[in-house]
Amino acid sequence: MPMYRSIEPDFYSDYSIVENPKIPEGVHFMRGALIQESLPSPLTFRVNFPKSVPLPHMLGERIPVVSDRFVAALRKAGVDNFQLFPAVLRNPNEHAEWTGFHVFNVLGLLDAADMDASKYQTLMAGNDQVPALVEFEELVLSRAATYEKPMFRIVQEPSLLLVHERVVDVLKSESPPDGWGIIATEVEVR
Repeated sequence: MPMYRSIEPDFYSDYSIVENPKIPEGVHFMRGALIQESLPSPLTFRVNFPKSVPLPHMLGERIPVVSDRFVAALRKAGVDNFQLFPAVLRNPNEHAEWTGFHVFNVLGLLDAADMDASKYQTLMAGNDQVPALVEFEELVLSRAATYEKPMFRIVQEPSLLLVHERVVDVLKSESPPDGWGIIATEVEVR
C-alpha cells in the first residue's frame, strides 16, 4: 500500500473559479515559502457555481483555496505546515456568496522524488543549485527523503500536493456528505 497520495481539486467538475483576485506581483502559492507581503482581506474569487450545487472543499489551480472543514481535517491529522488567508467566493450572476474559505499556502518543498525511477517530461533544465522543473507522468518518491512528513509539495513539480496516508485516513473519516471534491492519486514510495 502506498504511503503517499497526491491530492488536487476535482477538475472534472462542471463549475470552478472563473476569476482570481489581483495579488501583488511576486506573490506565489506554489513555492513552499512563507508569504510576508500584505494581501487584500478577504481575497475575493469569482466562481460559476449555482446556489444549488455544494461547493467542493478544495478549488483553484494557481491560487489554491480550501474550506474551513478541510483545514480542520488537516489539523486533526497533525498537519500544520500551511499559511491561510481569508477568502470569499462569489457568483454575481446568482447573487451568491460563500465564506468559510481560505487561500492555502503550503510551507515546504521537499526534494523527495526518485528521479531515476520516476517518468517525467523536463519543462526547465536544472543546475547544481536548482533542480529541474518537470511534469511527472509517474512519480516515485524516495521513502527516506519524505521524512514521513504529513504534507508537502515536491521541488521538481511544486504544483503537486502530497499527503501521507494518515492524512488521507483522516480525510476519509471526516468526509462531508457530498465528499471533499478532490482527486487523490496513489504515489509509489521506495
